[in-house]
Amino acid sequence: MGVLSWAILLFIAVLLVIRKLSRKSSVAQKTKVFVIGLNKTGTTSLGDALHILGYRRFGWYDFKSRKLFHDWYSDNLDPMIKYTMEFDAFEDLPWPFVYQEMATLYPDAKFVLSLRANEEVWWKSISRHTARRIWIGHHLVYGSYSAAEDKDAYINLYVRHQQQVHKYFKDQPERLLEINIDKGGDWTTLCDFLDISSIPQSPFPKSNSKGSILNADHAGFFEAWDNLESFIERLVVYYWYYGGHPKFIPGKAIGQRSRSQSLSDKPIEGSR
Repeated sequence: MGVLSWAILLFIAVLLVIRKLSRKSSVAQKTKVFVIGLNKTGTTSLGDALHILGYRRFGWYDFKSRKLFHDWYSDNLDPMIKYTMEFDAFEDLPWPFVYQEMATLYPDAKFVLSLRANEEVWWKSISRHTARRIWIGHHLVYGSYSAAEDKDAYINLYVRHQQQVHKYFKDQPERLLEINIDKGGDWTTLCDFLDISSIPQSPFPKSNSKGSILNADHAGFFEAWDNLESFIERLVVYYWYYGGHPKFIPGKAIGQRSRSQSLSDKPIEGSR
């Protein structure tokens, strides 16, 4: 290889190093923002809004997020902490359940609690969602795969989660913003909360709505693909995360582990 070729390779390597260092610097300068509403509360819309505002956003990444969920459920927060070093905005499960740890890890972080108009509106939305997505994560969190068949369990956690969040941030209200997505997104409120002076002129995002392509899915392609992923996921985590526990049957209950009790049955945690 000639001198010119080596010089070109060295130049490219230097550029890559500079790009990586500048990326880390820009991420470090961003205040972390965690969207901590439960699924089907407009979390994707808020994630899209944060992306428009220039945040490096970690949303739902299917395979990656499924693994992250089971890491969290197995009391391993290291992968989540690693991602917080690479991104600065986070939404969807399991992020709503680690707000206390993230608030401690990042004392200047801010949190957005996304809500629906009321629990009945949310339950109807999550019922449609769980009817299409037979996901083990719903079972582990809410204690049931189906919101339609176990309304009390789902609404119980929805209400308790709000109570927990309010109790935790009662002495630091400046770190928490509530957004009712059914009232429509509000750029001004979000930007004021994040100390951003330049307000976008584009409409506030409205993602994953009832009429979106993923939710309409008239041919059933996305639902079939998602259910295949979920089936494979249950088989994998049966052995990888939960040690082939005899009470864990894919599609059934998980058995007795540190987080085996559904979150909807757990008492409200105290504040710091």
